[in-house]
Amino acid sequence: MMPRFEIAAGLMVLGTLMLAPTNLSAAPQAEFEKLLSPILEQAVRRSLPTTFRDESDWNQTHEFTKRLKFRGKWNHLKLERVREAENHGDWVRYFGNIEDPQQDVQIWIENLKVDSVHSTCQIHARVKFQGTAEYQQWLRGVKLLGVSIVAEGTVKIRLDVELDSHWDTSRLVTSAEFTPKVVGGQIDLERFYVHRIGKAHGEVAEQIGEQLEGTLAKKLSQKQDKLVREANKAIAKELEDGKVKVDLIQFLRKKLTGK
Repeated sequence: MMPRFEIAAGLMVLGTLMLAPTNLSAAPQAEFEKLLSPILEQAVRRSLPTTFRDESDWNQTHEFTKRLKFRGKWNHLKLERVREAENHGDWVRYFGNIEDPQQDVQIWIENLKVDSVHSTCQIHARVKFQGTAEYQQWLRGVKLLGVSIVAEGTVKIRLDVELDSHWDTSRLVTSAEFTPKVVGGQIDLERFYVHRIGKAHGEVAEQIGEQLEGTLAKKLSQKQDKLVREANKAIAKELEDGKVKVDLIQFLRKKLTGK
């Protein structure tokens, strides 16, 4: 025979389900964090590359005037510049990697706001990476400086997530579906520490390190849109049909009975 407490709890579950969207949205935020966090965290981990490579500022050239020549007939001559491309400017390329994704990537959820129709949260990640960089300075085909850099850093990532809610109201609400979508994000270079800069020393090494840090921070910020796209792909792949499905009866029974 079912204990009276179980019967009472069952009746409470039945009555509560009549207003499930309201009651579920009023449930403690911590419960939803426990429900959503593992899924969203795993999806974000899948969207983070374990290696980073950028050579977009390498092999830069500029066209310089090498000589002048005349064209046309003797009574209608035109002076033209003959230009040739030469290595020029600051060349930078980066190679980075996450040595241990489980240890070097921390992920957590903040500002979770649950509503019966529209919910929101923010996914934060702190990523520690190791890397090298090469820096060369060219002036009209002549290499003035060339150094290699060994560094480590930390990147802070924030993803803004919206979760549309759908409730099964055919007869009695028994399930709910949350469809998460990353709608925005931000990437910041939180820390950049240079261990060694080739043969450069003193003020020169410090200037190079600061220049590389600024360039890397700019490059990371330019990858925000790509991160949002990749995170959405990873979440859709991680979830069945791109949705988080919740059994409300099981959820409320656990809340009421502790089982």
